[in-house]
Amino acid sequence: MNLFTNFKGSITELVVLSDSYKYDERMYGGMEHWLILTSMRPSDLLDELKERADVKSFKWFNTNDAASRVRKVALTSREVEVLEKAYELGYFNWPKDISLSELAKVLGVSKATLTQELRSIVRKLALREVTRIREYNALARLFE
Repeated sequence: MNLFTNFKGSITELVVLSDSYKYDERMYGGMEHWLILTSMRPSDLLDELKERADVKSFKWFNTNDAASRVRKVALTSREVEVLEKAYELGYFNWPKDISLSELAKVLGVSKATLTQELRSIVRKLALREVTRIREYNALARLFE
C-alpha cells in the first residue's frame, strides 16, 4: 500500500496542511484519541475532522487556560534541583539514606526551608497526577 494513499484524506493530512501539531495519539477502548495543537477555530477544526473520521467526542480548550494549568503544576528550577538532589541522595528511600537535616545542609538551607520546598514539590506532583487521573477517567466515561 502506498504511504501517500494512506495520507490523503487522513487526520494526519489535516494536521500537516493546517500547520497544526499532533501532540499525542493513543488507542484505548477501541478508539483513537488525538490531541492536536492548532490555531484553527474549534468549529473549523471539528468540521474538517468530521469529513475525515467518525468523531465520537470533541473537546477544545483555550491555550491560555492550558498555560495557566501548566503553571500550577510546573516545578521551578529550584524545585527541580531540590527534588533531584533528594532523590539522588536517597531521601525518598525506605529507610532514608539521608535525613532531612543532612539534606538541608547539602542544599545550604535550613530544615524549615527544605520542608517547605519539599511540600511545594509534593503538592505540585500530586496535583499533576490527580488531574491526569481525573482527565483520563472523564475520557473513559465518554466511551463506556
